[in-house]
Amino acid sequence: MGGEQPPGRWLSSRGDSYKRSTFLGEGHVNISKRVEEFLDARPQIVTNPENYRRLCNELIACDREEVLTCFERRFQLPDEEERARAVAGVTRLYGREATDTIIRRINDPSIVVRWVVCGCLHDYGDARAEFALLDRMNHDPDCQVRGTATSALGRIGVMEVLPALYHVQQTDHNVDELGHSPSSYALDAMTTILRDWVVRQIQGTPPKQFEEATRSGKLTGQVNAEGIPFDPEGRIQQTERYSHVPLAKLGNGWMSMLDLQTSLNAPFEIEVAYVDPSCRIERILVFQHLEDGGDVNWAGHTILDPSVMKR
Repeated sequence: MGGEQPPGRWLSSRGDSYKRSTFLGEGHVNISKRVEEFLDARPQIVTNPENYRRLCNELIACDREEVLTCFERRFQLPDEEERARAVAGVTRLYGREATDTIIRRINDPSIVVRWVVCGCLHDYGDARAEFALLDRMNHDPDCQVRGTATSALGRIGVMEVLPALYHVQQTDHNVDELGHSPSSYALDAMTTILRDWVVRQIQGTPPKQFEEATRSGKLTGQVNAEGIPFDPEGRIQQTERYSHVPLAKLGNGWMSMLDLQTSLNAPFEIEVAYVDPSCRIERILVFQHLEDGGDVNWAGHTILDPSVMKR
């Protein structure tokens, strides 16, 4: 889920014998058995991917309403690991089409289940999850759940959540068991939303300056430089233009397979800002095209404070 590894507390392959027969309804036994086999085969994603894909495809070919009924019954089980496993499983089956189904579990009494729901919405969710995730980000008692909800909002990319993310970045510094905080997740989430907006704006032959209004504010972008002479190994701090930038002012780098076709001459630099009455969020984004990147074709760097470029 966004680079994080799911916690072992719900993915244990203990082989416990759960009393599944108690929730197998009449007429659903065959599909329930297929669901059980599919969930049990999850560890085979790496070791036996063909079998896992076969079981997945067999379930997808079944009547969806009957399959979802079987999963809904698993959502009611007393064991939190089984409920979490069901959430992850139905999301693997149906992707974004499972959003409405798993959102109903986002207030589950188990921290583990809520964490898994937010993680699945990060990987497969869409804008329908915005308000449910905002609620978890702002009100969940567990900071890991809050952080994962925050990260999911960045991945979904609704621009209107930028002020809420800014507030979390300024205020929620509680650290979870992995050493992360909702504040740090919010910092990355804001960058992700701004970067995705820029990518949409620079397709084709873009102007050097561009903007877009939101419900409460405005986004602006400006191309500052093109054809930047980069260090041969792509190290931003060894590149003359950025050698003075302190490490503390650099955000996380990224690599991705982007559907980006632009007339801008890479590497290029874009300064982007979101402004409304409650906040101002600014970034400098540096885009590098990768000729032989294998599974990726673009890389990028983030400067969190554009003022450091004004030497």
